[in-house]
Amino acid sequence: MIVPSHKRAKGPATGGIMAGRHSPNINGRCALLAGCAGLLTLAATPALAAEETATLPLRHHPGASVPNAVTAAVGGGDPVPVLFDTGSSGLRILEGALGPDLRKTGERTQAIYGDGTEVEGYVGYARVSFPEAQPPIATSEPVRIDVITTIRCKDGQERCPGLPRGTMGIMGTKLNARPDEAYSPLMQLPGQLKSGFIVDMGGDSPRVTVGLQERDLSGFRFASLQPAQPDAGDDGQKLWDTGSLNACFWVDGAEQACSPIVFDTGGSRDVHFKDDDADPALLTPIMHYRHGPVFTMKVGDVVDLSVRVGPEMGVRVKDEREANSSRLFFNYYAVAFDGQGGRIGFKAIGR
Repeated sequence: MIVPSHKRAKGPATGGIMAGRHSPNINGRCALLAGCAGLLTLAATPALAAEETATLPLRHHPGASVPNAVTAAVGGGDPVPVLFDTGSSGLRILEGALGPDLRKTGERTQAIYGDGTEVEGYVGYARVSFPEAQPPIATSEPVRIDVITTIRCKDGQERCPGLPRGTMGIMGTKLNARPDEAYSPLMQLPGQLKSGFIVDMGGDSPRVTVGLQERDLSGFRFASLQPAQPDAGDDGQKLWDTGSLNACFWVDGAEQACSPIVFDTGGSRDVHFKDDDADPALLTPIMHYRHGPVFTMKVGDVVDLSVRVGPEMGVRVKDEREANSSRLFFNYYAVAFDGQGGRIGFKAIGR
């Protein structure tokens, strides 16, 4: 997954759509997508019940190392796969994936992502539904979405990943948003459904549990978040800084490096953190740790992960203030994002 450069840079999306320097406008559903004929063709969304919790299946998209895509239908359109990204805010989706019930605005939107991908489009309003959820759920009212009409590489960069292959957009689910960003659709669901969610990629049924209930939080260990700025949305809903936890890292018992961290289902395959004292003998020329050493990550008394650097957990040193968990972290922990309580919880997945 890629994230706007003013937030943080991420590594290239595995198998992402390669965007040329002059990529054309995207008017058709299958523009920039290979093998699009196999996209979902689900029946119309059934009547939605008033529920307090729902289960949303997580899917693999082509080339993905973890199941981090969900199915969404926007503006009465067909269900399509979008990346489920806990490291960004709001839904950005290709124009060709939208249904007829979209209210367009004249407000333009643009983002340059850390990997060099630039997206442009406009702000629209539409209901967002999740027909694969059990039971199906949807926003009660139209919500802001960012409609993508153009994908290209930023000036001076010839190639860039674009959207992750096989997806039609990115649904950011952070518990806050900047004033110029859209909020997560999950924060705009009715009733208890908007209280938070749990990402669990373990077992045979990877899923997001939407709407937090005490029974679902058994076994989680929580760390408190700092309020975001601003600390409340227009509807009074509390906003939280999901990058306000601190983690410490070390490799093979070396001196630890500590920094704020984002737990990011849309991140690259590599944990990355700043470490001015990293041992050069353990690093490749591009600042990746060589396979073999034991990597440890700790967050207070709620996360204690030790794993050998290799295919199941890449580790790199990166000169950025904020560390990133990598999407592979979610192979080891289920993570609860509690927007009502202002906290994040962790529960080790049996392996």
